[in-house]
Amino acid sequence: MYRVFGSADGGVRARLSSMRVERAKALLRADPARPFGAVAAAAGFASERHFYRVFRVATGMTPGEFREKLQATPIVS
Repeated sequence: MYRVFGSADGGVRARLSSMRVERAKALLRADPARPFGAVAAAAGFASERHFYRVFRVATGMTPGEFREKLQATPIVS
């Protein structure tokens, strides 16, 4: 796996983190009331603390801020 990814885009670890953050965002969109610990576990993070840290670095906001932004965005049908 390391040979396939090499150092492109930060390597394997960065790619896995990115995938986990995208999964967490999808989970938060699907069920905004889901506890952050459950989102972290379902997205593959080792701990809720690690989830917060990686999510903030990747998105520029905490999971709570992301959730608030989702709730403030009107749904267009």
